[in-house]
Amino acid sequence: MVRHIWIAVLCLTAAVCSCSAAGFGPASAWPGEITLVQSLQLWIPVSDEWEARLEGDPVLRHRIAGGEWHKAGSSFAGKGSAGQVLTWDLGVDPGWAAPRLYIWRGVLHLHGTPGLVWLESDHFQVLPLNSHEFTVFGTDGLTHLRPGEWYVFPEPVEIRWRDAVAPIRGSVASKMSALGEQPQASGAAWLQGSVSLDAGESALLTLRLTGPSPAGILSITLPQQLILQEPWKASTGWIEQWFDGAWNMNIPELGFGEVLEITGIAIAALPHQETWLAVRASWHGALVDLPVFIGRGWFTEPPRLSLTAFSQGEPVPGAEFVFVDGARESTGASGKLWARVKPGLQPVFPVGDPKNPLWVTAMAGLPLAVEAEAVERAQGQAGIFGGVLVGSDGSQAFIHGPGFSIHSEDGACHGELAVGPWQGEMGQGKFAVRWRGPSETYQDGSWVWQGRGDGWRGHYRAERLRLGVELGIGHVPRIQILLDEAGIGAAFSGRGVTVRWANEHIGVGADWGNSRAWITWKPHNLRFSASPRGWRVQHHTPEGTLSLSLVREGSTRFDAAWEHLRVFIQGSHKEFQWGMAVLGEGWAGAMHVVNTHYVVELRRGQLVPLSEGLALFGQASLQLQPHGLSSRWEAGLQLTPLPWLGGMASYDSHDGIRWQLGVTFSL
Repeated sequence: MVRHIWIAVLCLTAAVCSCSAAGFGPASAWPGEITLVQSLQLWIPVSDEWEARLEGDPVLRHRIAGGEWHKAGSSFAGKGSAGQVLTWDLGVDPGWAAPRLYIWRGVLHLHGTPGLVWLESDHFQVLPLNSHEFTVFGTDGLTHLRPGEWYVFPEPVEIRWRDAVAPIRGSVASKMSALGEQPQASGAAWLQGSVSLDAGESALLTLRLTGPSPAGILSITLPQQLILQEPWKASTGWIEQWFDGAWNMNIPELGFGEVLEITGIAIAALPHQETWLAVRASWHGALVDLPVFIGRGWFTEPPRLSLTAFSQGEPVPGAEFVFVDGARESTGASGKLWARVKPGLQPVFPVGDPKNPLWVTAMAGLPLAVEAEAVERAQGQAGIFGGVLVGSDGSQAFIHGPGFSIHSEDGACHGELAVGPWQGEMGQGKFAVRWRGPSETYQDGSWVWQGRGDGWRGHYRAERLRLGVELGIGHVPRIQILLDEAGIGAAFSGRGVTVRWANEHIGVGADWGNSRAWITWKPHNLRFSASPRGWRVQHHTPEGTLSLSLVREGSTRFDAAWEHLRVFIQGSHKEFQWGMAVLGEGWAGAMHVVNTHYVVELRRGQLVPLSEGLALFGQASLQLQPHGLSSRWEAGLQLTPLPWLGGMASYDSHDGIRWQLGVTFSL
C-alpha cells in the first residue's frame, strides 16, 4: 500500500526584509522519495559568478538545470552568461512522516548577481532579486519592481533589467523574436531600463538616437538629486552643448539606421528620503524618461527611542511596554530600553496601565529620550487595548491583547492569534492556522522529555555526557552530543553535520551543511570564519564589534560598530569607499566617501515640553555635497489633551504641512 502525503508546500520569500510570499501546491508526495513540487525559471542577465541557495525546512530540496537534488541550506554556484535562463526545481523529501497536510516555508537567496525568478501558470508570477532596476513595460505604462517582492500579472509581460529584456515566453518581446522580427529602435531610447543608486554613487547614462531624423536640438533634464560630473559626450566625439536649466545639444541630421549615442556620468546626491525620479530627454517633441531610484544607503537610520521607567525616583527593571506594531520590549537592569520606531506620532503602552499610553513624536534619523512612570501590572494579563492613527502620511489601526496582536497600515494587515492549542498568522491577505497541543513533560531515568503538538525534545545528562534529541513531526530528527570534559560537540540534522571542540582558550568547528569553518580565541574575543564565499575576522566586546572580511569577488571590507559610532572601509579593484556615522544626544551625523565623491549630513532635533499635554518639537538637517549645501527643517506642536487622545501638526520645508491624530482605547 502506498501512503500519500498532501502538501501545501513552499510559502516562498526572498532574502530581504519583505512580507511578500508566494504559495505553491498542494501536491502529493510519497514517503522516502523526493517529489518535485514546482519548477521556476531563473534568469541571470549579466556575466558574473553567482550562487543560488534555498533556506528553510530540512525536508525541502532544490536543484538547478536538472542536476542532483540538494538539501535546504546548500548552494549552487555558476558563471552566468548574459541572457542565461535556468530551471530551478523545488521539491520535498518528507521521509516517513505521517499522512497529513503540511505547510513548509522556504527563502530564496541569490548572491553575486541580479536575477529574476518567474512562474508561468494560471497567472504570471515574478520575483526580482538583488536589484531595483527591473521594470515592466505593459499597457499600463512603466512599473518598477522592488527586489524581494512577488508580483502577479494576468499574462506574461515584458520585463527589462537595464537594457536587457528577459526572455519570457508569451511576452511581446518573445513573440516578436519568434516571428523573426526585431523591435525597430526609432527616435530616442535610453539603453538602461532604469538605474539604481545610493547617495554618493555614480552611473553611466546612455541615450541612443536612431535615424532617420532631421537635425535638431536634444534637451536632457536631470533631477536635482543627480549631478552631471562632466559634459555629455557623443559617440562621434565632441558635441556642442549649453545649459539653461536643461542640457541642450545640437544634433546633426541622421540617415536611415544611423545611430548616435550620447553618454554622461551622473552622481547621486543625498535625498531627504529614498525616491524614484526620472531623467527626461526631449527629441523632436518626443519625451523619453529614464527611471532612477536614489536611496539613502549609509545614511538610512530609523529613529531610536530610549525609554527610562521610574518609580518613586528609582529606575525600574523589567517594566514592559507595547508598541504600535505589537512589539513588546522590557527595560533592563538600569531601567532603560532601546527600540527602533517609525517617524511620527505614536503611543507606547505600559503593560501595567494601557489606559495611559505615552505619546511620543519620533524624528527621522534622530534619537529620542523619554521617561515614563512604571505601574505594577494588575493581577492577570493586561486587557485589550489599541487605537487608530490618521494623518497626512497615511493611516494605521492596531489592537493588542492576551494571545493576539493585529496591526494594519495603509491597507496592509498582519497579526498573530493564539487560542488554546491553536495559533494563527495573518498577512498579505492570507490566514494560516496551526495546532500546538499542550506541553507535556516526562522523566525516564536520566532522560527528560518535553513534547507538544509539533513533536518531542529529549535531554540526557550524565557525569561527562550530554545528549539532545529533537523529534519534530514531519522533520528529520536532530541529534546533539556534548562531551563536557573533552569539550567536543556534534550535531546531526537534515541540514548536515556540525562538529566543534573548545577549551577555555580556543574553539574550532565546522558546519558541512553551510560549507563553513571557524576558530575562536576566547581571551581576545576573536573569531575567524571561512567559506567558499570568503573569510571574516571578528572581534566582539560588550562595547562594540570589529569585523574584517574578504569576499571571493576580491572586495575587502572593514566594519566597526559601537553604541554611538559606526565606521566602514571598503575597497575593490573598481572603487574605494568609506563612511562614518555618529549618534549623540539629540543629534546625528554621517559621512560617505566614494572614490573622490563625498556626502556629509548633520541632523539636530529637540522636543521641549511647554506645559502638561503640550510640547514643541523641531528638527533640522544640513547636507554638504559636491554641488553645494542643502538643508531641510521641520517645526511643530505635539498636543495630548487627554490620555487617549494625541495630535501633532508641523510644517516641513520639503513636504509642507504635516499632521497626525491618534485615538486609543483600553477595555
